[in-house]
Amino acid sequence: MRGKYVVIGLLLVGLAFLVSWLVRIERERRRPLTVRVVEPAREPAEINASTERIEAAAAAAEVMFRCVGDRFERLVASRDARGEKSEAWQEFFVIGANLGVALPGHYPTEFSATRADYFRWLKQMGDAGINTVRVYTILPPDFYRALAEYNFRHAGRPVFLLQGIWAELPESNDLFDRDYTRALKQEIRDAVDVVSGRAVLPERTGHAAGVYPADVSAFTLGYLFGREWEPEALIVTDTANRAVRSYDGFFFNVPTGSPTEIWLAGMLDYLVQYEALACGVQRPVAFVNWMPLDPLFHPSEYAQRSATRERDEDLVTLDPLAVQTTPALRAGYYAAYHVYPYYPDFIFLEPRYREHRNARGEPDHYAGYLNDLKRYHAGLPLLVAEFGVPSSRGSSHHSWLGMNHGGHDEAEQAQMNLAMLEAIHTEGCAGGILFAWLDEWFKRNWLVDEFSVPADRVRLWHNVQNPEQCFGMVKFGREMVTVDGDTSDWTGRPLAQARDPGSGITALRAAADEEYCYLRLDLAREPDWSRYVIGIAIDTYDPKAGNTRLGRFGLDCANGTEFLVLLRDTSDAEVLVDSGYSLYHDPHSGALSARRTVPRRDGAFVAQRLISNHRRVTPSGETIPAYATEYGRLRFGRSDDNSLADWYARGRVIEIRLPWALLNVSDPSSFQVLQNDTLVGGMQSVTTPGLAFSAFIADESTPGKVVAALPSAKGGVLRFTRRWRWRGWEQPKYRERLKAGYHLFAAGLGPALSDSASRRAGLARLAGTRADADGNIVARLTRFPDDRPGAVSISFDYGSHDQLTHAVPVLDLYGMKAGFGLVADWTEAQAGWHADGDGAPLLRLGVAEAKSLLVEGHTVAVLEPGLTGRPERLPDAVSALERALGARVRVCHYPDGADGPSSVEAARRSGLWFGRGAGDRHNPAAGFDRFRLNSFVVRSDTRPGPGEFAQVLDRGRGMWTVFQYQQVIGPESREVEVTERRRSAHLHSVSPLTFGRHIRLVRNFGAWVAPIDEVGRYLLQYRQARLDLRQSENVANLRIYGVRTDGMPPVPMSVVLELPWEWVMVTGSVADGIYSPRNRRLLVKALPGREVTLSRLAGMDSR
Repeated sequence: MRGKYVVIGLLLVGLAFLVSWLVRIERERRRPLTVRVVEPAREPAEINASTERIEAAAAAAEVMFRCVGDRFERLVASRDARGEKSEAWQEFFVIGANLGVALPGHYPTEFSATRADYFRWLKQMGDAGINTVRVYTILPPDFYRALAEYNFRHAGRPVFLLQGIWAELPESNDLFDRDYTRALKQEIRDAVDVVSGRAVLPERTGHAAGVYPADVSAFTLGYLFGREWEPEALIVTDTANRAVRSYDGFFFNVPTGSPTEIWLAGMLDYLVQYEALACGVQRPVAFVNWMPLDPLFHPSEYAQRSATRERDEDLVTLDPLAVQTTPALRAGYYAAYHVYPYYPDFIFLEPRYREHRNARGEPDHYAGYLNDLKRYHAGLPLLVAEFGVPSSRGSSHHSWLGMNHGGHDEAEQAQMNLAMLEAIHTEGCAGGILFAWLDEWFKRNWLVDEFSVPADRVRLWHNVQNPEQCFGMVKFGREMVTVDGDTSDWTGRPLAQARDPGSGITALRAAADEEYCYLRLDLAREPDWSRYVIGIAIDTYDPKAGNTRLGRFGLDCANGTEFLVLLRDTSDAEVLVDSGYSLYHDPHSGALSARRTVPRRDGAFVAQRLISNHRRVTPSGETIPAYATEYGRLRFGRSDDNSLADWYARGRVIEIRLPWALLNVSDPSSFQVLQNDTLVGGMQSVTTPGLAFSAFIADESTPGKVVAALPSAKGGVLRFTRRWRWRGWEQPKYRERLKAGYHLFAAGLGPALSDSASRRAGLARLAGTRADADGNIVARLTRFPDDRPGAVSISFDYGSHDQLTHAVPVLDLYGMKAGFGLVADWTEAQAGWHADGDGAPLLRLGVAEAKSLLVEGHTVAVLEPGLTGRPERLPDAVSALERALGARVRVCHYPDGADGPSSVEAARRSGLWFGRGAGDRHNPAAGFDRFRLNSFVVRSDTRPGPGEFAQVLDRGRGMWTVFQYQQVIGPESREVEVTERRRSAHLHSVSPLTFGRHIRLVRNFGAWVAPIDEVGRYLLQYRQARLDLRQSENVANLRIYGVRTDGMPPVPMSVVLELPWEWVMVTGSVADGIYSPRNRRLLVKALPGREVTLSRLAGMDSR
């Protein structure tokens, strides 16, 4: 018996030791790892491996995720009934969340979250059915430890990583900046090393640092490079690097593309090379893209930045399909876009999007845009890397179907997010990543940004009027008072208390936290909404400033009042602002208050409004009216039931919570209120000594009739409470909670993604656009280059200098070239003033300016004013112009359309190729007279008007449209003044604004735009050209034959091929290289008579 107790005692001692040991291990695990990081010798950014070594690494690299057609696939291991292991590829639809990591009071680069925070958020994601987390940059080691720990504990429900590689823009906006590119390549190496658990990163401002021991490579879906690239950066990069026209890499190449697309391809190539060499792995990769840069054209989008704060969001494009892949890229390449339902405006203004019906047969502009975008990217996985709407009180952009940039409660937010994810799924996309997981207080928003001063303290308080701060599924805030009529969460003494318990208002209280100013009114009896209105006058700064009159009530105020809260009934409540202190500004009407509180006595209080959508005029002349958001309306309800509830009345208690921004408080943490200083410029703030209040019950229909007031209303003058100043802070207090929409989103994921039939149908439609993989090659010549719907030529007459200063920059913006008709006698060494037939002098282009046009790819034509009367002068004019310019002249612009027989004969004798007249007609592609080309004369801003101009383009489908301009000058220019003074009625002049709209319409039409001689030569060739195609199993040869050029240099012609091959090596064309035709269609450009060879390339096994 004694031995039995000894054994039990030993077991107990051993158990105690084991528990103690486990506790010690857990403490060590939770203890922050303190490492003094010494910056290691950084490896050179360039990869110097041989081609053979890279090729071997590519072939041997492990692939766990891959891109196949329109989807992602994941390699999944399983065991059969006999326990034997097998692997199979399965479709992986991304259901993701974007994780920003800025906690309240911090910037994201402070990395204030802990390992426990990361683990909790990952678990919440997994519990909700989210399978992917995207991070924008390298995070601290604790994130990767937490990810590894979570996925180890939840192997059956892992959360995979999409690792972002962040890229700030260089100061020059030129992406080819050497130092910038070198630094980004180092960032790429660091990201790869971090994911594989082999990084030691030194301390650097704004970057995570430390030892990264957690290998999460098994849980990493892929990489997403870059950011939302600004259009200005693309314009600068493409302009500064015009000589960069192609890229030939190991995994990526760009046979022909923009410099920006080439630079991005090089960065992705570097990324895949480094990971294959360093880690023996390949993953899907992409660069970030967004709606303003999509390769689609949107006719409704056009904005004058000088008139509004909105930008033109359809100016330049960034095309993922310009980037081709090679067979060595086994994991694949995908397109990634940020797609929101409210901005840019074209997503809800385009008729084709509004008319689209979703899988339930309902109008759905978001699904319509995705349908358009996905059809363009058929054959390439399309990941919607950001989508969502915020649960903010304020809305900064109005959209269709209520899908606004804010103004949604937490339940509505979840419902709209689910609807967008459903559209992403059914329209054939590869997945969607919700923006965002966390609310982040540091974020700015264009509508309220200028009112958030000091700017460096935005992170210290939560502006619920700012949509950008409210996208998350997780909310931060104290929410000190729950607006529900229950007074148990109120502490402290009232600001004012009635001596007579029977008076209408017995007490007024105030409280504050990082989000709201809370007010509570205690009443002697329940409010009678049918008879009376309850008001609260608020003095936010100086009792001598503000309005001392409440006009609609016939009451005076002892203090100047900036804001007036009015509760009329549960469906009608608002906060008005003194008209001089309103923030409303309409740049088109000029409406702008002083935005300053000053002594006033006019009693004018107005609704609080801001313009969220500025008025705009489309290129076709349609006016889209402005939309103003009225944000002073107060919503009735319990805050537990509705996250946007502003006030609630229960029994004799009224609770109100007013967002700080609703009171023009620009920083509650340091007591700042807005006070515009016109001398300094821009919005300024001043420190308030506190707020004062005066509550009253009155009959709004009977001026001067006050039923009750607190503190008092002696002699019709409202008295105010003492100054109330809340406690400021340097670090905010908050608690974290899941929003009400979290559980709705989790419960709704299954139903939202259950319509597999619609998704299969959508993918089948996309597959239907691709050639039969088992068929033969099919080839056809296109009537217009790139298979465009028509051709357009822009031409100018008389060589006025304004064509260079006003028209050419617009043409350059869209990459268009034009023809400029010059008068030989006026084309002197330097620009000079020359009079036309009516004697109105205009500054004309000189030889130097004309030569600069030729260098930029434009063409010069001859224009002889006296051609009708003296056609024999044309040969001499051509010779003189050619001698001056040192270039051949091949086109004649007949003056005023004078294309009679003598003029045509003179053009032929002069050795010219084409003659352009007038006629206001299109030129048929197959039957035009090359010496009597028709053109549409643009006479003024209204002849034709924008709508007529658009109709001319539309009627020109399948034909060649030529436009004829003369002057492009503003209405205030000297030329117009001189012409009007001399009463020269025939001057053909358009404003730069009108010309810009015309060129935008041309771009949107999608036609091939080129000078007359280039279009003419192509169409003449097309009349004669024949196509010869010879094909074997792995090689095809094509040649364009039968073309007689009659002394004119040939131009490349476009051939569209339908291919059964996945990768093709093209040689002998204008743009040779390796192509990966996503939809099995390939467009090749070739010169007549030259043989083009297409060689099939075999792909590498993805396993």
